[in-house]
Amino acid sequence: MKYSLEFKLECVKKYKKGIEIKKPDFAKTSQKNFLNQVNFWEKIYDKLGVEGLKKKPRNKKWTIDQRLT
Repeated sequence: MKYSLEFKLECVKKYKKGIEIKKPDFAKTSQKNFLNQVNFWEKIYDKLGVEGLKKKPRNKKWTIDQRLT
């Protein structure tokens, strides 16, 4: 499940304030697993800031020269 940056930030801020976070209806995971995910986001946010929560491209675009070497 991919969550938007805004959703992640909202969850992290609520988590830090101690506000109860409920799993969204569209999530196909348990409440416990969702809270573990939010805890993971918080650790990344503390370490890397907002940049750490952004989605990263997974497929590198190679030039023709790079492919041939």
